[in-house]
Amino acid sequence: MTRRGATFASVAIPLALVAVLALLPGMVGAYETHLLILTLLAIGLAVSYRPLLLAHQVSLAHGALYAIGAYGFAILGVDHGVSFWLAIAAGGVFAVAASIVIGIPSLRTSDAYFLLITFAFSVVVISLIQNTESLTGGFAGIAGIPYPPGVKTEDDFFYLSLVVVAVTVAVFILLDRSRWGLELRGIGSSSDLAESIGIGRTGALLLAFAIGALFAGILGGIYASFIGFIAPQSFSLWLSVSILTSVIVGGVRYVWGGVIGAAFITLVPLLFNFGGSWEAIFGAVSVIVVLFAMRHGIVTELVAYCRRRFGSAPTASVPVGGALGNLDGGPIPTRLPIGANHVLEVRGIAKSFGGVHAVRGVSFQLCAGETLGLIGPNGSGKTTTFDLISGFRRPDGGEVKVNGAALAHSPHRVVRGGLARTFQATSVFTGMTVFENVLLAAGAHTRRNPLRRLLLPVRRSRRERRIAEGILDELGLAASAGALAEDLPYGHKKVLGIAIALATDPDVICLDEPATGMTEAEIAHLIAVLEHLRSTRQIAIIVIEHRLAVIRTLCDRVVALRAGEVISEGDAETVLDSPEVAEAFLGGSAE
Repeated sequence: MTRRGATFASVAIPLALVAVLALLPGMVGAYETHLLILTLLAIGLAVSYRPLLLAHQVSLAHGALYAIGAYGFAILGVDHGVSFWLAIAAGGVFAVAASIVIGIPSLRTSDAYFLLITFAFSVVVISLIQNTESLTGGFAGIAGIPYPPGVKTEDDFFYLSLVVVAVTVAVFILLDRSRWGLELRGIGSSSDLAESIGIGRTGALLLAFAIGALFAGILGGIYASFIGFIAPQSFSLWLSVSILTSVIVGGVRYVWGGVIGAAFITLVPLLFNFGGSWEAIFGAVSVIVVLFAMRHGIVTELVAYCRRRFGSAPTASVPVGGALGNLDGGPIPTRLPIGANHVLEVRGIAKSFGGVHAVRGVSFQLCAGETLGLIGPNGSGKTTTFDLISGFRRPDGGEVKVNGAALAHSPHRVVRGGLARTFQATSVFTGMTVFENVLLAAGAHTRRNPLRRLLLPVRRSRRERRIAEGILDELGLAASAGALAEDLPYGHKKVLGIAIALATDPDVICLDEPATGMTEAEIAHLIAVLEHLRSTRQIAIIVIEHRLAVIRTLCDRVVALRAGEVISEGDAETVLDSPEVAEAFLGGSAE
């Protein structure tokens, strides 16, 4: 489908769906209308929860935030006479406040720890609702919650719910296409790589938590108004589990996965009158069956199938072309002269883990356009040195400066100071195209208007698109721009990792074992890429590499480490041929 056709379809299909839903109240009975309203609210909840799961953060707090919005609305509206829409908005604000309170500490953790903290939060919220009778009515609940002004029948309430949920879905589709949505996908793929290009993990996730909580709280108020009565049993822990189940069954990758998953998980038990444990059993069986048959969820797998069946799949092979020309066997390009001033200064950095000194007083300098090799046997402190330089670990002593300015001790701020790095194990963002990988890096480190980051579709960022397209063409990756990054040949993933770092416009690039696992042909390609960069850009490069032939070919100077200390420093030939280095690597003399 052409881009214009895809844009038309993305607008026409949802509008057609809303139009069909708008006709349903006149075609079904009151009971079916009641079920449809509950299903719409479940869809809104699933869609508002999805951003966290997109970033691979599994929360069991969303049902509790829904409850906070419902009770906040009911208490203000029933007990204090606050107007309906103001009370609804206040319920959303209460949920946001709660998400920030729990999000700040919990989002500093990950995986099982984050899940357990949000689970404990839900337990605490439910317990408070049950035991604060003066405020929430305890197990007796709150009754007499009114309908919204102007809404008199259940059909009217259906249309109100349809509008609220349609707006919710539209907002999250817009957010999904924004730079923030792309950042969440990057965090979900590799949080370390995302931070290395300038994405603040905690801030992005806290925003996802807060925006999801706002809509959950508003939907909680709508639910309370619809039912007219709320009690603790309406907000059991199963509610949060069912929200999670809905998104997993539908598929995380697309907003419509939450829509389809929530409709399936909610509507089927209601239609067949599953209650209690049978509803939970249905949800569990659905997850098992869907994940066995469709590993990534219904909508994600359906879209992938349609692309394979009806689309033209972009090639994942990387022809050598673009500005690089003929890399293999071609003449080595003329290098730019090495600058006179130090672009990177590392002074006496040290790091200990318990009683083990991983790095002790390491110092070196690097000029613009110079390539420095960092070598040493396993356990010599090379990667720890990289982590200290790039902000992934805080040094016990010493300092790191780029262009005379001290670098911050957090990776997403370090890259703004002009230093980027790659990783040995994780070099690309999986689940994203080659173009999206570089596009994400092209703007992640720059400060921008928060509203533009949230609302402007990332593909409308012309400057960042030009940067990404130029780098892909320069490094010979343009023909694979539409391919998924994980489908690239291994050696070309490494080149893409360099392209990602290059998109941050760095003064210094730190390459962590770039030739590991490569064939000789892939190594030759990598060396040609780096030689091209040195001949066209005056970027300082630090390379950690165990293949000393690569170090000998690429590096102007070499720093050798052993047991966290510098044992030799100088030009590549002198250091590599020194007895100290031979002894460090081989345990004996140079002979």
